[in-house]
Amino acid sequence: MEELIKKIGAVADAEQIEAFVVGGYVRDRILGRNVTDFDVMVIGDGVRFAEHVAKAFRTGFIQCIVGFGNIGFVSVFEIHIAG
Repeated sequence: MEELIKKIGAVADAEQIEAFVVGGYVRDRILGRNVTDFDVMVIGDGVRFAEHVAKAFRTGFIQCIVGFGNIGFVSVFEIHIAG
C-alpha cells in the first residue's frame, strides 16, 4: 500500500497539488491494524487531481459524489480523494 501512496504523492508533486493521507489509515497504521483503504485530502481541485491519479493507475472512476467533492475509484483497493 505504501507504494500506492508514494505514486499518488508523485502525481501530487507533478501537478503541484498538496495532498495528505488522512483518516483511518493513519490511525490504523499507528495502532498496527490491518489497512484496506486510505483517504487522500487535497488542497485544491479534488476531481482534477483524481483524474490525474486515475490516469496514473490506468483505471477509471467508480463513484463521484457530487456536492461533497469526494471521488472514489478502485485499483487494488479503495482510494478516496477529497478536495
